[in-house]
Amino acid sequence: MFRHQAVRNCQSRQPRRALKKRNRNIHRRLGKNEETTNHFIAAAVPTPTRPTSIALGDSPVRGDKNALVVLLDFSDYQCPFCGRFVRETMPLIDHDYVQSGKIKYVFRDFPLESIHPLAFKAAEAARCAGEQNRFWEMHDRLYQNQNTLDLGSLPFYAQALGLNVDQFAQCLNSDKYSSSIRTDISDATSAGIQGTPNFVIGLVDHKNPNAQTIRVWQQIVGAQPYASYKAALDSAIAAASK
Repeated sequence: MFRHQAVRNCQSRQPRRALKKRNRNIHRRLGKNEETTNHFIAAAVPTPTRPTSIALGDSPVRGDKNALVVLLDFSDYQCPFCGRFVRETMPLIDHDYVQSGKIKYVFRDFPLESIHPLAFKAAEAARCAGEQNRFWEMHDRLYQNQNTLDLGSLPFYAQALGLNVDQFAQCLNSDKYSSSIRTDISDATSAGIQGTPNFVIGLVDHKNPNAQTIRVWQQIVGAQPYASYKAALDSAIAAASK
């Protein structure tokens, strides 16, 4: 029996709007024959292709930097499903895989600005905290306070973390990390990623362990149960050890 799978990710309105617009145009060109029109619409929809490799970017890393397996996370600070992953699943992955040195966890920003207008500035806030070696502390605090990510609240989070608030505010007002975040968005979009959270499990090239790209092993879309990540990571670790 078919069962509807619960949605576990946030998705930008832009791809959906573009698809609706394209379908309306096809309907206008082909007339009112619904069966024929739907056939052409189905044929016009491109089949998503999984990238064979993907860049890590200049991104924060947790774990052993020499690990041969990477869990790359494209995330949005305002996305509730991203928050669920950070609060409920990431602690298990961190304990079982990151702290043990089996993998490294790489975080890249993918704020969905069309539905989450506060996410981009929150991403900048985390990077500004990183200048004072508090990226992950700010990252966690932002996900713990997803309902209060307004510009006025960010300095209070910086203060609570013991940061130099003036330095933090100056960084935040400068937009100095805007282009870097845009690069994350561009790389995600080029890889066919449309929603968050979106995870790429990849393998590092043995011959070039410092390369800034990884070979894609598996992709996990949405905040899935821990067992889904465990199975994928165990498979990648086994492949990397061969």
